[in-house]
Amino acid sequence: MKRRIGFITLIAAALAVTVLPINPARPASAASYTNSTAGEADSSEITRSVTVVETAPITDLDISITFTKTDGVCARQATGFAFHSEIEFLLVSPSGTEVLLVNSESNDDGEPENEEAGAAGADKSARSSRAPSTYTGGGDISDVTIYLDDEAGTVVGGVDPVSGTFRPVGSLAAFDGQNPAGTWTLRIIDTVEGDPLCFYSFTLIFPDAISVAGCGNFGDGRVNNKDKDCIPPFVVYCIGTTVEIYDVDYTTSRGTLLVRWTENELAEIGIPEHGPVALAEFDDMSFWRLETGELQGNGYTPEGKPYIFVWNGCPVSDYYHLAN
Repeated sequence: MKRRIGFITLIAAALAVTVLPINPARPASAASYTNSTAGEADSSEITRSVTVVETAPITDLDISITFTKTDGVCARQATGFAFHSEIEFLLVSPSGTEVLLVNSESNDDGEPENEEAGAAGADKSARSSRAPSTYTGGGDISDVTIYLDDEAGTVVGGVDPVSGTFRPVGSLAAFDGQNPAGTWTLRIIDTVEGDPLCFYSFTLIFPDAISVAGCGNFGDGRVNNKDKDCIPPFVVYCIGTTVEIYDVDYTTSRGTLLVRWTENELAEIGIPEHGPVALAEFDDMSFWRLETGELQGNGYTPEGKPYIFVWNGCPVSDYYHLAN
């Protein structure tokens, strides 16, 4: 990173190698969305949706689904053969892209296996010419959670559903490059009546996203610690009357000390009378002393949004945002 420093000196070479854990807000952590409204499909289809707020193009997407199948009804499950080959899940993006996650026997080669397949099994507009049914058995099972990830070592399937991490039947990479914002729908299909598919929840996971939802305040002493600061490009600390500013690395959850100004150093600079004075400038960040005596930091969030934070020095009694 190219640096141009004005009016004040950094703390020599030591600061260039000072790396401290600072627990930055939401460091490159997965954004996730869950719908846990239970439902029952029996020779029918139900849908469940989540609304995504992230806007950065998708680079990776996973999904987990919790369900079971019973020979009774979902409210009163019973033992008996439950025909797991009737289970089918499809995920639909806001732009209408549809990916088959788990396949049913009624969708084998685009044709129902037998005439008993219900109306849900006859709808194959996005399901034709697919692989054989994902599950082939019908043994009694408890609640199952499958985590579907294109990078998993094993494709989902077998005799009976079991919990674990698997590759889906289709590829979630079909969503790559899309804007994820909007409504995502999980189609939950059971193709033959008599032994319903019991749905409990699904979670959509964006492993590469930086979620800003519900980050709250931080208790580690940072000045910019409110909701707007979930993804700041820099973090400000007051160490007594000394200002310390850290760069944030969202891939490692660590911060590198960029600049430190003591009370005496700021007093030597004084309060400018004819416009802001640059204290330190980097390729993508800059720090200023304002005519009000306040300090201001400019940068960009990982999403490319301008981030401008102003505070009145250390100890701090007032701070606010001009952007973000």
